[in-house]
Amino acid sequence: MPNIPNAPNARRLELSNRLLCYTFPGFFFLSLFGFDAGYCLIAGLVSPYVIAWASTRNMVEPDLGDSDTEHDNVKRPVSQAEIDGVVQSTHQLYASLPAHGKPRVRDNGVTEWTILASISLSKERKVTPIALGTGVKCLPAARLPPLGDTLHDSHAEVLARRGFMRWLLSEAESAYDGTSTFLVWDGSRFSLAPGVEVWLYVSALPDSAMRDAFAAAPELTRTGEGAVRGRKGYETYGAIRTKPGRADSQASVSFSCSDKIALWNALGLQGGLLSNLFAPIHLDHIVVGGVEPPEGTDAASYGPSIVREAERALSGRLDSTHQPQVHLTNEDFELSKSVVEGEGKTIATSPICLSAVPSLGKNEVLVDGCVQSSAWKTPGTTLVKPKMRSRLCKYELLQAYLSLLGKISPEESERAAAKTYYDLKDEAYRVRKAQLRGEIAPGVPESWEKLLRNGEKFGTTEGEAPFKGWIVAGKEFESFNAAGDIFP
Repeated sequence: MPNIPNAPNARRLELSNRLLCYTFPGFFFLSLFGFDAGYCLIAGLVSPYVIAWASTRNMVEPDLGDSDTEHDNVKRPVSQAEIDGVVQSTHQLYASLPAHGKPRVRDNGVTEWTILASISLSKERKVTPIALGTGVKCLPAARLPPLGDTLHDSHAEVLARRGFMRWLLSEAESAYDGTSTFLVWDGSRFSLAPGVEVWLYVSALPDSAMRDAFAAAPELTRTGEGAVRGRKGYETYGAIRTKPGRADSQASVSFSCSDKIALWNALGLQGGLLSNLFAPIHLDHIVVGGVEPPEGTDAASYGPSIVREAERALSGRLDSTHQPQVHLTNEDFELSKSVVEGEGKTIATSPICLSAVPSLGKNEVLVDGCVQSSAWKTPGTTLVKPKMRSRLCKYELLQAYLSLLGKISPEESERAAAKTYYDLKDEAYRVRKAQLRGEIAPGVPESWEKLLRNGEKFGTTEGEAPFKGWIVAGKEFESFNAAGDIFP
């Protein structure tokens, strides 16, 4: 963590020094003017600093724990109107965006569909969409970017979360100046302002694994298996599923969105790099759309069963973590698979992904992890051109992080610029993540080596951890610095 002074303690030290400066000369005044006059003079000089020192007791101390306990544990009643209002605000934002980057009807009549996700903040029941993403794509493992200049996972939920991270870095500059509505700065770290709640909305169940699990038998069993490929193993509670869903496609190391959301729940949306400057930011609410009871199913009991299973999948695996409220909505996203398919059309997934962060200006249309361009290149040891880099990629997040750190402590920012992305990640965050994923063993299962093509670069987590079985890319893909240098 950067060496940033603790504001309350620094203020107390300053006031204590001033008290000492005035107290010792005070004895001289007592002897010179007599007790009554000397006492009044000393009191007049010292009392303002005594009062100021006492007021530092009310200054916010930096939260070194996981999160604010009261904020985490108190769950207020939420009306369906409020839930639907969060969804409607996201749909309205999406509708306001240009047509470019959205699903279309192809020349052959095939209609494209996608998944929409957003992260919104609410304060005093007023909802503000912060970041929005659409997409169902990810890069294969063989094309992971060593310089962090390409997005390897462009699923809607991931884009929404990365957009939120980028917004945090921008909004924190306002919070540092005391002008932010949503963030506060305590002299050591940024955190959500009192009364602010975080909402994740997804227009469909987070991934096919969850969808099939909801339709399966209510009692799921843990088998202890590791990563499950494609559409297999949905009956196994605890199996980690990877993307893409087709078992015959080239494997990636992007895991199912429900598994990722569960990990975000445990560690916070801010991620490892931002944990140096931000207190953990947890989800308070998750809203899921596109959940229709299967034919012949009792609608009254189906909804509650979906909520219970979602809570199990997203937070129930981790006994002590912050547990968000899960809600369902009947507000349909007009370009979702269920809506488009229900119109009797021939459908296909949209190959294009979209990221929108309103406060950061123009939205980004993404193809193969980069801003859409005719000059796309395979990620390598030379940085992708700036106009092609998404503001959400690791390299650009690092630049924004250093910019914020430079405002707080120019010396720390200068030192941090020479370090790698991996080395800058908060150590406590890394340790906690390792505890949840398990120890990394070199290599991957033999059945995966051919699919990954570069199996020697990856490891598999093992042990008794909740998320054992993850295929981990590791340090090699985060060993770059702000100048675009790669360190072995």
